[in-house]
Amino acid sequence: MLIFEAVEALKEIKKEVVTEISIFSSRQPPKVRFMLQSMLVHIADVETYREMSLATGKVLVEKWLWFLEQEGHLFDELGAIVLNRVSCTIPQALEGQYMRLLRRSFGAAYGNIFRLADAEVRDHILAFLEDNSPVHNQHEYEEQQMLAALAWIGDQVVQARFAMGKPFKKGSHNLSFQSLMQNAGWELTAQGQRRDLYYHSCFSLILNEQGNEEVSSPVKTGRLCEERCRGCGRHLFALFDCDLRAPVLSFFSIHGSHLRMAMCPTCTMMGELVYIDVDWDGSVYWSVDTGEDPIEEPLEDLNDWEDMPALRPAVLVLGTSRPTPYETYRAHTQEGLSQFGGFPSWIQTPEYPLCPKCQQTMKFVGQCALVDILPQTEGILYAFLCVECKKAVITFQQS
Repeated sequence: MLIFEAVEALKEIKKEVVTEISIFSSRQPPKVRFMLQSMLVHIADVETYREMSLATGKVLVEKWLWFLEQEGHLFDELGAIVLNRVSCTIPQALEGQYMRLLRRSFGAAYGNIFRLADAEVRDHILAFLEDNSPVHNQHEYEEQQMLAALAWIGDQVVQARFAMGKPFKKGSHNLSFQSLMQNAGWELTAQGQRRDLYYHSCFSLILNEQGNEEVSSPVKTGRLCEERCRGCGRHLFALFDCDLRAPVLSFFSIHGSHLRMAMCPTCTMMGELVYIDVDWDGSVYWSVDTGEDPIEEPLEDLNDWEDMPALRPAVLVLGTSRPTPYETYRAHTQEGLSQFGGFPSWIQTPEYPLCPKCQQTMKFVGQCALVDILPQTEGILYAFLCVECKKAVITFQQS
């Protein structure tokens, strides 16, 4: 299996790598750079881990940790990619390894590796941050990595500490607790309780191979709406068209028949927040909460199809359930990232919009990677919903 062979290949690459240069540096010898880039394709492939058994996952983790421990910190960056994919797909394979993982320099970006760490690991991190840990090697125990790990553990003990604002003695804590929590997909309510910003149920969105616009699916990419954007005059497009009566969507806990989550093909793609008023019968209305002065007449020169050929009905439909809501988190390709439910695959930093009515953080509902509906494009559309206020919005990020 290529994922195992990568360890052996790294041993050969090490002979040509200068340790003070990042393993992904463009200053590396061409041969080394090519091997690393080729290896990255294989070790970061989501499909590789999706098909892996728990027993194989445990062997993989042990093999990589052993290798990383032999090589100092030279390959921690590459190892973090492997272990991140394991944690997102078969996290049980990391059981019993968290204390060893703490000794690696993975950085705050990979705090999710510690998501299922037990109370012993949590307390070890807390002791370190309180400056009482028996080991004080900053090279191995990075403060920001520890804080990020705590945020991903996110149990009641962590919630209580984060609610204190600055509860630790060690360091300056340049990362805000708000950003740490949002990176891990949750926030604290006014009562100090954890509130998740995503749904734990997650389904892939796959290409509609039938090509039938009327295909039956609990969720499918939608079609143009009668309603227009009052900012530019263009027809709104229902990115997600959901049958709320379908049993697989029961995690919404919405009593209704139909939900459409719409966007403006122009304004949304330009980074503007276009709020939509929704109901549970499938209606969509441009919301005055968008904050723009509505135009009186729609612009006649806007062709909804020529500019955005991806906006065709039912290009994507609901696929199979994913093993965890985090399967595509920090994936190294955008292809295949479209999903309904689950944890967002941010391209940039997390950006959870606020509901314009109640000012509560809106909950992530799903995402559509443009490359899944239009080849040779990039960027991801993220859908958010405030169930209580019946407000929806779709945001856009690209690299």
